[in-house]
Amino acid sequence: WRRGQTRALAARVGANAAIRRGDVETALRFVALPVRADPDGAMFKGAYEALRGVQKELRDADAKLDRGESRLALDAVERASATIRGLGVRDGVGNVFADVESRRCVAHAQMRAFDLALAACEKAFAAVGCGAGAASPEAAKPEDSRETRRSCDDADARARARAHVARAEVHSRDKYPEGALADLHAAEELLAPDARRGSTDAAKALRDVGEKLAAANRAKHEHDNSRDHSKMLDLPENLHELEKERRCEFVKKAYKRAALKWHPDKATEAGKSRAARKMNEMTEARDHVNKRLGCVAPKRDPAEEAHRAAQQQWQQQQRARHFQQFQQRGRRTHFEF
Repeated sequence: WRRGQTRALAARVGANAAIRRGDVETALRFVALPVRADPDGAMFKGAYEALRGVQKELRDADAKLDRGESRLALDAVERASATIRGLGVRDGVGNVFADVESRRCVAHAQMRAFDLALAACEKAFAAVGCGAGAASPEAAKPEDSRETRRSCDDADARARARAHVARAEVHSRDKYPEGALADLHAAEELLAPDARRGSTDAAKALRDVGEKLAAANRAKHEHDNSRDHSKMLDLPENLHELEKERRCEFVKKAYKRAALKWHPDKATEAGKSRAARKMNEMTEARDHVNKRLGCVAPKRDPAEEAHRAAQQQWQQQQRARHFQQFQQRGRRTHFEF
C-alpha cells in the first residue's frame, strides 16, 4: 500500500472520519485491512498500533474494575484518553470518550466519590450529544433545545446504554434504587432493538442489564421496607437509654449536621440533585425518629383540623346571634309599676 493509491486514500479518509467521530472500532477496521495486507508498510502501522493500544487499555480498565482496583482502572482510562487525543480526536466528543467517561464514572463510584462519578457520567452523555436534560429527565432545563434532544436520539445506542448502566452503578452504591432502576430501564430500551436484530454484543449486554435490574428491584424492596432511620442520622445505638430531653437533643443535632452536609447550595453542579435527594431523606428520617421517640406532638389530620375550625366558627356565630336576640328582647320589654 502506497500513498496516492485509491484504496489507501479511501482507508485514510474512512479512518480519519471515524476518529473525528470518536469511533475507535470503525477506525481500527479501516486501518487493519492495509496493515494485514502489507505488514511492513509504515503508512498505517502507527495509527493501527495506537488504536489497538486504546482498546487494550480499555479492556484492562474493565478487568481492574471487575476486581475492584479502582485507582489502577483510572490510570488505564487516563492512558487511553491521552492516546485518543494524540490521534486527533476532539477532546470529549465521540463514542470512545463516552466509553472512557463511563469507566471513569464506575471507578469513582467504587471509591464512593459520588459527585465525581456523576460528573463523569454527564460527560459520557455529553460526548454522544446528550445534554443534561436529555440524559436525565429530572435534570432537564427549559433552555435544552430540540436539536440537543434530537442529537441524543440519533446517538449510538450502545454508547448511551453503557453510560446509563454506569450511572445505575453510581445510584446503586449510593443507596438510590429508584435512580438505578430508571437508568437500567433506559439501557434496556436502547439495547433491545439491536438484540432483536441479532447482535450478539447487544444480546449479552441486555442479559447483563436484566441481571442488574433484578438486583436493583431487590435493593428497592429492601430499601423501602427495612431502612434504619437512626443509622441514616448517625445516632448512637444506646439512644433509648437516655432521658427524653437528651434523646430529642441528639436527634436535633444529628439533623443539623446532616443539613449542613447535604445542603444543595454547597454541592457541585453535578451533585445538586443528589444533595437535594439526600436532604429529603434526612428530613424523612428525622420526622420518623422524632415520632418514634415522642419528641414532637403528633400531627393532626388536616381534614379533622378543618372540621374543628368550621365547628368553632359555627359556635361563635351561634353565640353572637343569641346575644343579639337577647339584646333585642330587652329593648322590647317594658315594666309597669
